[in-house]
Amino acid sequence: MRNCGKSFLSLIILSIPLMVNHLNIIIQIQQLQKHILPIILMNYYLGKELYNTEKIKYLAGGRFSNNIDASNINYGRNGAFTYFANFGIDIWGAMQYQFDEKNGVYLRLGLPVFSWVARSPYLLNDDEFIENISSHKSLNTFFAYLADGNLATWNTIQSLDLLAEYNYHFYDQWVVGFAYKFNFLHYSKPLPLTSYENRITVTINYSF
Repeated sequence: MRNCGKSFLSLIILSIPLMVNHLNIIIQIQQLQKHILPIILMNYYLGKELYNTEKIKYLAGGRFSNNIDASNINYGRNGAFTYFANFGIDIWGAMQYQFDEKNGVYLRLGLPVFSWVARSPYLLNDDEFIENISSHKSLNTFFAYLADGNLATWNTIQSLDLLAEYNYHFYDQWVVGFAYKFNFLHYSKPLPLTSYENRITVTINYSF
């Protein structure tokens, strides 16, 4: 979850009396509410080894992917809430190569088969949006948002994710990893949305 906040300057004219030679002005400095940008990613992989030797291994399978991006943006005295949710069935393939007992790499590529996509309307307070939030209950509102979604295939949604990971076994069950992940997403309804994501992570794993 990412947060950011700023101050803003508001100029309020309280009164402008007619035919009088004075003007009352108050200048206020107020704290802007923070932006809240929660991102939820939950994926379940099911796969099988296709080829396995001492140094190299090939795997492939399916994946149930869940992606929810929500944005609560505040600017000046106003704010807006938007969301993009994508639940899909994907296919993936991977290769694992072991250079020696300590050093190895892992590569994985994933592609969607079909997805259920829910996206906030461009008119943030249209009739459908008001109906969705009319229960004033968070869980009911969340499922109402999702129910407004549509089934999407490659004609409307295109995505790709690539993972490249290096692992080093430095002591017994301890493994240090360095990974690069790239995500691409394009969705064409009602207007095109294109997203690119580049992520670098460092991991330390302990195997029991």
